[in-house]
Amino acid sequence: MNRADLEKIRPVPSVVWLLIAYSLTLAGLKFWMSSLTASEAIESDGWNNFADSVYAILLAFGLYIASRPADASHPHGHRRFESMIGLGVGFIIIGTGVYILVECRKRYLAPTSLVLNGWVIAGIGALMLSKFWMAGLCRRAGESGRRPVLTAIGNDQRMDVMATFSAMAGYGSGVWWSPKLDAMFAGVISIWVFKVGVDTAWEHVHQLTGRSAPPEILHAITRAVDESPVLFGMNDLRTHHVGPEFEVSLNVFAWKSLTLEAVHSAEEDLKEKIGRIPRIAAVFIHVEPHESSGGKKGLGETEK
Repeated sequence: MNRADLEKIRPVPSVVWLLIAYSLTLAGLKFWMSSLTASEAIESDGWNNFADSVYAILLAFGLYIASRPADASHPHGHRRFESMIGLGVGFIIIGTGVYILVECRKRYLAPTSLVLNGWVIAGIGALMLSKFWMAGLCRRAGESGRRPVLTAIGNDQRMDVMATFSAMAGYGSGVWWSPKLDAMFAGVISIWVFKVGVDTAWEHVHQLTGRSAPPEILHAITRAVDESPVLFGMNDLRTHHVGPEFEVSLNVFAWKSLTLEAVHSAEEDLKEKIGRIPRIAAVFIHVEPHESSGGKKGLGETEK
């Protein structure tokens, strides 16, 4: 994706609005189920879903700001606003995890009897299955729209199934064995929420501080240069985060005997090829002339 493509980033995808409504619905249903059963584990999972809705609401705001085109004050675009919002969301999720853990401690020290409700167990099972559906929607939206953050949310939605399973296990063990087990499983969910918050915050810290691209992207760039029939000798490869994606700059050589048109065409082809690598936002290539002859030759090489 080149600079012009950055200026065409879509506003908030529809899947984000669906995720907000979905997460709020799940949170409301689980709070209601918790009131019917007195289960701290189910309530904790409800808070987990509420944290998801807060994440999605702030993400929608961040994506809207990030979709604004580059201007004089932000020549590289506004993608970093998306990362700033993500960092704030990470701290909110961490706070949610701490709150859940505090409430679990209170319930563990003063346990209350749980109420068995078969419909609640069936409902939690259905909500677990719905998580797979939402995870698939987010992942497909992220891959088709080149939105890594949506792909990450899809992965998180799939992993949330484990949190909901813990809620079901906590409720069941609390009913049939000891109410303290319900509080203990709720504590497991709080640790899970806390971990998601830390991972989210840490990833967005990397984005804001311009961390380099991972090895698989660097290897893909190297392969693209090696496959060029004209350009060679890549050096000074630099990548850094611009929001959730990367900008790439590199130097390559071309034979001095080649025509300007041939070198320019090869450079544009290489830019396009590197730009198709997932998570690449912009590519900048500097071509230097090479005195020697031989090796790679383009169609535009002049005869001496």
